[in-house]
This record gives sequence, structure tokens and C-alpha cells, in this order.
Amino acid sequence: MGNLPSFAGMNNLERVSMRSMKLTGTIPATIAQLPQLRYLDLAFNHLHGPIPEFSNTQLRRLILAVNNLTGEIPATLSTNTNLQVLCVF
Repeated sequence: MGNLPSFAGMNNLERVSMRSMKLTGTIPATIAQLPQLRYLDLAFNHLHGPIPEFSNTQLRRLILAVNNLTGEIPATLSTNTNLQVLCVF
């Protein structure tokens, strides 16, 4: 078990898949601000807290299922016209 890294400064990162890695903690806001991120899969972990505001409009797939996330789905996700998959159950 470990915390999710911040990914700060990794501005060319396009894909992050850390499914089922027993991650704990919260989703850092820095990952939601990566300008080139297109795919983020953090499903089947032990993450908690709110889903951060994603300022990235390149994001196409966001998979956060089977965690302990709380709060509402950020409004920024509903205005992202590139988003094809949103899985948060």
C-alpha cells in the first residue's frame, strides 16, 4: 500500500494506469492539471476524498471505480467534450 504520487511537472504524461495497486490517500490536484493527460485509471484501490477539478480538456477516459471517493462529480468533467468514458461507481 502506498500513496498516489503527485506527478507534478510531468507535463507530457498522456496515460496513467495504476489499477489494483492498493493505493491509499487522496487523488492529488496536480494529476488533474496535467495538460496532456488523456487516460487515467485508478480503479480498484483504496483512494478516498473528493474527485479533483480536472482543468485538462484532453482527458478522454477517467476510471475511478471501486474506491472510497466522496462528494460530487466536478462540473469541469461535464463540460469536457473530449471525455468519452467516466466510470466512478
